[in-house]
Amino acid sequence: MFFVEGPASNWLIVRDASGFLLIDGGYPADRDVVLESIRELGLDPADAKAMLITHGHVDHTGSAAYFSRTFGTPVLCSPEELAHVQGKEKHQVTFGQVLVRAWRPRVFQWMLHVIKAKALGRTSHACRGLDG
Repeated sequence: MFFVEGPASNWLIVRDASGFLLIDGGYPADRDVVLESIRELGLDPADAKAMLITHGHVDHTGSAAYFSRTFGTPVLCSPEELAHVQGKEKHQVTFGQVLVRAWRPRVFQWMLHVIKAKALGRTSHACRGLDG
């Protein structure tokens, strides 16, 4: 099991004799870092057995649609998270909620990263079309 610390999110690569599983996938703009972290272990991203999304926040789902679309990687999530991962529901902090706290240096720094990480934009969702 390999813990990877991205710019503002984390993911796990779980490897055994049968291949590897990716747990979570960072923000949308973290995709290249996710791919690099897999390759640094001598693995091919196309060989991922599956991607497991622990919960549907954008800092966990950012690479899921890419893996699904590009490599055909199955994206797994709990039934309770399916609507969130599909993009049908969104239960996250809003830009306005963050903005009123932006006077705090750590919040401001995090807010800038979230904007750069494309967390506020519309992304295609990996589990779209699944019925649970």
